[in-house]
Amino acid sequence: MSRKLASFGVALCILGLVACATSQPTRLHTFADPPMPERPVRPDSRLAIGIADIALPDYLDRPQIVTRTSATRMDVAEFDRWVESLDAITRRNLLQSLRNHLGTDKIVILPQSRPVRLDYQVAVDVTRFDAVLGGEMTLDARWLVLDGAGDQVLQDGRVLLSLPTGEATDLQGTVDAMSEGWSRLGTEVSSAISVLRGSARLGQATAN
Repeated sequence: MSRKLASFGVALCILGLVACATSQPTRLHTFADPPMPERPVRPDSRLAIGIADIALPDYLDRPQIVTRTSATRMDVAEFDRWVESLDAITRRNLLQSLRNHLGTDKIVILPQSRPVRLDYQVAVDVTRFDAVLGGEMTLDARWLVLDGAGDQVLQDGRVLLSLPTGEATDLQGTVDAMSEGWSRLGTEVSSAISVLRGSARLGQATAN
C-alpha cells in the first residue's frame, strides 16, 4: 500500500513539473509614449495644469487585458496584463501628451498633498475602451477642461473612434490601438487648452 502511495506521489510531482514547464509566460503591456507634435512648441513655463479625474469603466479595473467577443461577452486574457493599473497608465500618458503639445512641465496629477496654483484642470469620463481581436478597438470618452479651481467648465468634447487591432491571435495589436486612441484624445485636449490659453492672452493684451 505504501509503495502504491509513493508511486502516486511521484506521478503527481511529475505532472506538476510538466504543468510548470508548459505554462505560458505572462506578457506585460503599457502604452507607447505619445508622439511629439510635428511643429516645435513654444515653451510656456507659467502654464500649470492638473489632471483631475479619469473615470474608466469598472470592467477595466483589473490587471488583465479585457477584450470583447460579442455585444454581450467579454474575455479576460490571463497571460496578457498591464504592467500597472490602466488608470495609472492613462493618467501618465495624458500628462506626457499635454507636456509635449503645450510646452510646460507644470502638469500634475490631482490630488496633490499641497495646494497648487493651476490655470486649468482636465477630466475624462470613459464610456468604452476595449477591442475585438482581429477587429477594431473602440474608444468613447468625453473630456472637460475646467478652470484652475475646477469649478467652471471652459471647454468640453467627445472622442469617439475605432482603430484596427491587427491579427486575431495577437493582443499586441489591441494594445497598440488603445495606445494610439488615447494619444489622439491627449492631442485633442491639448488643442483645446492651447486655444483657451491663446484667448486668455489676447484678453490680457486687450485689457492692457
